Amino acid sequence: MRLARLIRRIFFAACWAAALRASGQTSIRFALKGRVVTPEGLVQNGTVIVSGSHIEDVGELSVPAGTRVIETEGLIYPGLVDLHNHLTWNVFPRWKSGMKFPNRYEWQLLPAYLKALADPHEHLIGEGLGPAMARYAEVKAIAGGATALAGLYPEDLGPGFRPPYRGLMRMLDVGSGIYPDGTPEPVRYHVYPLVLSEGDASEIRDGLATHRIRSLLIHLAEGGPNDASSMMEYRILKARGLLLPGVTLIHGVALHEEQFREMARLGVGLVWSPRSNFELYGATADVAAAKRAGVRIALAPDWSPTGSDGMLEELAYAAALESSSREPVFSDSELLEMATSVPAALAGAGDRIGAIRRGACADLLIIRKSDLPGGSALDHASPADVLMVMVGGRPVYGQRALVESVSPGVDLSEVSVSGTTKVVALPSDPSIGNWHDLTARLDAAMRALGTHLGPISSD
Repeated sequence: MRLARLIRRIFFAACWAAALRASGQTSIRFALKGRVVTPEGLVQNGTVIVSGSHIEDVGELSVPAGTRVIETEGLIYPGLVDLHNHLTWNVFPRWKSGMKFPNRYEWQLLPAYLKALADPHEHLIGEGLGPAMARYAEVKAIAGGATALAGLYPEDLGPGFRPPYRGLMRMLDVGSGIYPDGTPEPVRYHVYPLVLSEGDASEIRDGLATHRIRSLLIHLAEGGPNDASSMMEYRILKARGLLLPGVTLIHGVALHEEQFREMARLGVGLVWSPRSNFELYGATADVAAAKRAGVRIALAPDWSPTGSDGMLEELAYAAALESSSREPVFSDSELLEMATSVPAALAGAGDRIGAIRRGACADLLIIRKSDLPGGSALDHASPADVLMVMVGGRPVYGQRALVESVSPGVDLSEVSVSGTTKVVALPSDPSIGNWHDLTARLDAAMRALGTHLGPISSD
């Protein structure tokens, strides 16, 4: 069986290379057929033509002669954009404290948290396992439909790491692959913005003013709705001159109507992470007030220990929250935008990612076909429904048959996700190893610390 698969892979790879030589191209154009979700709406019998790393055309199209056609038999979406994550922490299983907290500073000092998460994380990073942790968590994020993410800390990858990060997906703050090599990433991501030195704060203010920095993502007002210290953080941020266009506040649970009106006026966005908020604080941001004020709102999972394993799970959580509410705030189509075009715009990359349109990066998510409308289908999908994830025209994850139909000959590793078998095309990195070695090494190291490697999806 393995020999037959190897022979088939070599044959397809040879055919692929021959086609490239014959065409004189460095990449082959291909067409994906399915129901396509575009900014203009759902295209029932749609086609996405991919040329190299970008989308050449989309719609109900006649495919150019010589273009390879792939029937996906699914729904084709833009890849999801996650603006709030803590990537290397996603190797851990869920953590339940059994308590609710007034703010983030309380649980971060809790002995149970230190034992379950903080101390093991520090130990694993100290043992040089940061790159393996990042790779495992990348696969988890991609299995949840994300193709772009913020929240990988360079210090977690070891003293030898120098940006950009080269992985499976776009790391918006340390290696997006969107801009020419050597161009500094225009996204900044800070967990504790109020402790920035004045020099760093001045550099950020100047960068936002000159558009050298397009996006500043900062954790703020993370606590209960009436927590005084969390509310004070907003006033301190404003006093430091960091309430500026291009800034996006993450969490914002302690913010109210007055702050949201000011944020909307200044062009400041909000990232909503309801699952983690309810788990830790028993409440979440007043997104109804934020929406009334006109604040742009993105949705993101935070991290696996108290949030969701990925974007699809957080979308499903938000959709369930809305359906159980007497006065829903968001429609399914709005939730879809909060996972795609809105976060892309908040990251300053709305012209590159977050939508299926001509000239955009070919970052695509394909899920099983559904009779539901486009937004509803995605909001009610699970990681088991993912057929393929593509980043820059390259399939990186999904069902083997579909991935191999796009990239014959690619080396694939099998991954178990929500009771299904998927495959992932891992970058070659001898220091990290193959998927089996990577997961075995991480799990062994974690069990020695009294924990274990969390699942790709707990859906």
